[in-house]
Amino acid sequence: MTPTKAVAEQEAARLPATYNPDEAGLAGRDDESDVLTPACSIVQPTSGSERGEPGTYWWSSGENAKTFEAMVLQINFTRTLWAPKSTGANAPICRSADREMGMTTQPSEVLGTDVAKSQGMEEGEMAFIPCEHCSHFKDEPWGGGDYLCTKGHTLLLFNAEHGPFVFYVKGTAVGPVKQAVISPAILRRKQQQPLNLCGTEWTWGLTLTENDKGKFYVPTLMPGRTLDAAEATEHEAMAAEMRGRVSQQMATAVEEEGQQELGS
Repeated sequence: MTPTKAVAEQEAARLPATYNPDEAGLAGRDDESDVLTPACSIVQPTSGSERGEPGTYWWSSGENAKTFEAMVLQINFTRTLWAPKSTGANAPICRSADREMGMTTQPSEVLGTDVAKSQGMEEGEMAFIPCEHCSHFKDEPWGGGDYLCTKGHTLLLFNAEHGPFVFYVKGTAVGPVKQAVISPAILRRKQQQPLNLCGTEWTWGLTLTENDKGKFYVPTLMPGRTLDAAEATEHEAMAAEMRGRVSQQMATAVEEEGQQELGS
């Protein structure tokens, strides 16, 4: 069999048995990496008017709301390494979706030129670096020297209106979300109790506060409806199905607000 004929037969085998007009315009085989989960963030006074009114939540799909109800499907513990502010860089050097393995295209910045070269890492190509091997990870709490390796949390949320969406916990959101959702979940895990993340629907609001950096909106979380066992199990299954896609997105996405809001 000639190579051309073999390729033709392989392509024919991939075609559906019947033509589906609803899928016209899509060619090739997709997978979960092709689907981007919408992200939600807070519109701060410094965010810019293109995101809508300050004091609202903004979704990357274009909607705004002052409040919403959603349940937490998943909590991810992340880290992000930033270059010194003096460089003007407003994008991460390295990101980790689990605080265990970092991803970077600038290994010399993370490990140093000699170490990166000794491990065969090339600038501009994706390199995977265990966080425990990075000196910036060991220097608590905010990294070593002028570099900032910040700890973060990313939530996978769900409601009927938006479906599953990602919320990056940073800046003014850290305290309230830690207190309401993250800390209780960690304590339950340490006590070997069921996390039951999907058992409660939370009402998310916003309140205006002021510190030495200016005025910011802070999320408020109030527990709402308790889901029955069947509904909670259904959403736990959804979280498990989406775990790989969301982790990959977190490892490659760049928070739009940039370094300045972190730790504020």
